[in-house]
Amino acid sequence: MRRAEQTLPLRRAAAEPTIRYTFDGALRSIDDYLAGNPASGLLVARGDTIHVERYQYARREAMRFSGHSSYVLSP
Repeated sequence: MRRAEQTLPLRRAAAEPTIRYTFDGALRSIDDYLAGNPASGLLVARGDTIHVERYQYARREAMRFSGHSSYVLSP
């Protein structure tokens, strides 16, 4: 894949939103998700804004690694 001619900057939300979901009948948080899944990082973005950016296993923002995305529509 070729690099885009012009990149689009991503903004950061002023504060991380409280995100909750239900799994196995229990209300859970992003911390619960990361504690139970071996993900190196988690990014939640909408439009041009990053709302959540978290890393595990001594990973940091400046490191490069493969990413996978899911697109979820919610009302």
